[in-house]
Amino acid sequence: TRNAAGSTLFIALHPAELKDRFLVRPDDPICFHDAPVYVQLSQASLSGVAAHTVQELSSRGEVGLVLDDLGAGPANLKQLVDLVPRAVKLDSELIAGIDKSLRKQAVVRALVGMCRELGATLIAKGLDCETELQAAVDCGLEFGQGFVLGEPSVVRTSSVWRLRR
Repeated sequence: TRNAAGSTLFIALHPAELKDRFLVRPDDPICFHDAPVYVQLSQASLSGVAAHTVQELSSRGEVGLVLDDLGAGPANLKQLVDLVPRAVKLDSELIAGIDKSLRKQAVVRALVGMCRELGATLIAKGLDCETELQAAVDCGLEFGQGFVLGEPSVVRTSSVWRLRR
């Protein structure tokens, strides 16, 4: 974290990486980072130890949980309830073609409201054209990732961008 001082960190982890509980140690560098730190889980199968580790990290307030791929991916609504994430990334399959699908728009609007009520920031993944971006904004999404917002690259700051209104 010393080369990322002042930058929000998103650390993508597989739940198997949590089994050793290395992130829970009080001397771990992420506990002293000077900006927000988020652990992003990309798989649905959490062991009991991994789930406990995630809950412990979240309860300390030092590290926020990001639940990845909600919708068409492996993340599910039970995890949204049980893991209490600070942010949730929608699977790109829900965003692809959202500008042409009233059904996708209805689902995304419902998820926006649900996440807002649960205190989780909802992030659209896979925003690849202006019409999808506008549909996402019209559905109430405030944050997103995708080619329309910028090409993938090594960046010194967050790759999650606030959507323009």
